[in-house]
Amino acid sequence: MSYSALILAGGRGSRLGFREKALIEIKGKPLISFVIESLGKVVDEIIISVRDEAQGELLKSMFPDLRYAYDLYENTGPLAGILSGLSICKNEYCFIAACDMPFINEKAVNLLFSKCRNHDAAIPRRDDGFLEPLHAVYKNLE
Repeated sequence: MSYSALILAGGRGSRLGFREKALIEIKGKPLISFVIESLGKVVDEIIISVRDEAQGELLKSMFPDLRYAYDLYENTGPLAGILSGLSICKNEYCFIAACDMPFINEKAVNLLFSKCRNHDAAIPRRDDGFLEPLHAVYKNLE
């Protein structure tokens, strides 16, 4: 079975002085590159969700071989990115993560894909009941 991943990178970075969060460096590499490397081991397609053309061009200059989805609605948060990303997703199941999650565990992603089969989603839940909707697998209902 083929899987997709959607990386949400469309935030404006307002809490970071309006810096591109995806491009903040750890050990000389942008945050998003760690996410791409981890997910590239697990999925067949990676889509980066961006807020607009300018951000898309910036990220394409660094990661030209990936697919890009552009927010259909401005200033509406991650739901806009999820909607635009799933609308171009090629596969039945898609893992969704934020660009600032550099330590994604491939085994955890594979587990979520296995748990999602025959369901609409597999969303991790912490012991306190809190759900992690931006580190989850969703069925593409398109």
